[in-house]
Amino acid sequence: MLISGRWEPRRLIARGGVAEVYEAWDHKLKIEVVLKIPRRDVHFDSSKLIENEGKILSRMNHPYIVKLVGKGKYKGMPFVVLEKIEGTPLSKAFKPPLDPVQVIDLILEIASAIQYINSKGIAHRDLKPSNIVISPRRITIIDFSVAYPYGNEAPKAETPRYSCPEAALGYSTPSCDVYSLAALTSWLLTGNPSNHNHILGEVTRKAAEAEPGRRELSISEYLYIVRRIASIGSRLVIGGRAYILGGFRKIRIGRAIQCEIPIFDPGRYVSPVHAYIIREGEAHVLADNNSLNGVFVWRDDKYLRVNNWRLIEGDYIILCYSEKRGPYVVVRYRAY
Repeated sequence: MLISGRWEPRRLIARGGVAEVYEAWDHKLKIEVVLKIPRRDVHFDSSKLIENEGKILSRMNHPYIVKLVGKGKYKGMPFVVLEKIEGTPLSKAFKPPLDPVQVIDLILEIASAIQYINSKGIAHRDLKPSNIVISPRRITIIDFSVAYPYGNEAPKAETPRYSCPEAALGYSTPSCDVYSLAALTSWLLTGNPSNHNHILGEVTRKAAEAEPGRRELSISEYLYIVRRIASIGSRLVIGGRAYILGGFRKIRIGRAIQCEIPIFDPGRYVSPVHAYIIREGEAHVLADNNSLNGVFVWRDDKYLRVNNWRLIEGDYIILCYSEKRGPYVVVRYRAY
């Protein structure tokens, strides 16, 4: 079977609440992809949710968000084709409670991606540990089937203790994802999404109010407060793991074991020493080491190839980006 003359399903890898998920081969791009088609054996119209996911993801272009490869209809049913993500869901990657420093870096990265989604006037509405994939090279947010522009005609999202109360009633509000982020933060710190007795309890309590009008924090404000707590020092964050830059004058990033920041890369796309971080006074400069697959930064929905780049707080560094495959390694620069 060949869908739209291009995608060949090879094996069923998951059967979720909305879709059947297949590993597939893209005959045009010559890469493995993931194909999602609606389940027919559920009591609701899952085809609308798959169609919605394609529509929402077509507006997204962010290093931490799963890439839409294609969409369409086959035998009258909608489908979406996504990049194949390597990694483990957060729900299986870690067993809370985690060290607060690690949680802070994880939450800062996840919240930054949610802030991007919200900047499009869209709420994800199903932010939970199983919808965040962690690998040694990247964090990825998946499953946009119930994501929706702000308004009162959204599909219902009903994940207990993670979805906000109004999402279950079919609303999409600017504070939906703040509520879910608070639950996620508390789960990472205590193992219980409803337990706010922890180092970030003051911020999670404000964000987890049941009534949307009583949630005092936006995503931007949530990020700001967490950043103020997290005065750890300049560092690079990869897949939620932080590497403190400290007093190093020159740091190597690559797959060679002698690199100060080693990249897990069984595919060998990353050069042995792919790039350097060079300290210049109080600043840090990113320098490509004549790598084969390049060094990029992500700015304003665009991936820019760079040779030398003066880093600023929050910069996304991408090793080995291509239009076909998307970002391969995503590194976040933190200056504080």
